[in-house]
Amino acid sequence: MEKKRDIAVIGLSCVDCIGTGYRCRWHVQNPVRDLRFSPGGLGNALTALSGLPLQVSACTRVGADPFGDYLLARWRAPGIDTEAVVRDGANATGFAFILNQDGERTPFYAAGANAKLSLDDLRVGFCEESRCALVLFAGALPSLDGKPMLEMFRHCREAGTVVILDVSDSVEADYRALASYLPYANLVVNGEEGRRLTGMREPARILTALANMAPQEPPANSFLAITRRDGILFSIQAGKERARVDMTSPFFGRPVRNVVGAGDALRAGLAAFICLHYDEYTAGRLDFGAAGLFACATSYAYLSRDRDERPFTLSDLAHLMA
Repeated sequence: MEKKRDIAVIGLSCVDCIGTGYRCRWHVQNPVRDLRFSPGGLGNALTALSGLPLQVSACTRVGADPFGDYLLARWRAPGIDTEAVVRDGANATGFAFILNQDGERTPFYAAGANAKLSLDDLRVGFCEESRCALVLFAGALPSLDGKPMLEMFRHCREAGTVVILDVSDSVEADYRALASYLPYANLVVNGEEGRRLTGMREPARILTALANMAPQEPPANSFLAITRRDGILFSIQAGKERARVDMTSPFFGRPVRNVVGAGDALRAGLAAFICLHYDEYTAGRLDFGAAGLFACATSYAYLSRDRDERPFTLSDLAHLMA
């Protein structure tokens, strides 16, 4: 199918209110300092993509409220296509309060309008006409999870659309349909998500367990990945065998402005690299070492920006990678 856009970003959107505080005590008033707002996980990915030479569209639900206005304004300013974003007059925009405590982040969130995001909200051909679909927070989208999401992924496979799948780290996330997605989607998880999905703690064992969950063998060049504080580990389907690429980030340990959104930006970087090398990916020749470096550079560039809204360019990433 003809590709009319590079990346379709789909999933749970919310406004993040991020505060830094002391270790909290229940039932007493706890002070919070350095309060700031950001456009949430989906917004983190969109911001990371906004300065790159790619056509990017978003599909999510936001309320007909000031928070919805804020998200749309933040996405539209750098040129993100928001035609597929649904304004929900009956439900509020998703909201999360994230408390940073001594380097540990504890999010509290309300899905709001996202709970109604469904297959009907995706315009006909929205995913199929994209080179890549980046799907965020699977397991916390009750109207899309399960059979509707599996149908979407099957349509993507038939159309040659590469799916990169992120799962929610919510304590209420529903992972029951995940195994059915694996033959059609490239899953990227962090260590805690991998532990909850498989019961394993060691990254390589997590990837092996995830691969064994798939009900059928995925196509060549599909991948599973686990992110770590110091990089990313790929398990790549190569014929009937799996190859491993262990990418240690050269940016690990460098100072950053904040740490919220690292995983969202890294997934966006993977999607961008695949779109920029789409023919190589579909031919089974993608350089996953280069893909990991590009993704790590994207995450570092996102975390080290001097302003929340400032996008970075492909030349910025090239400079970092050099």
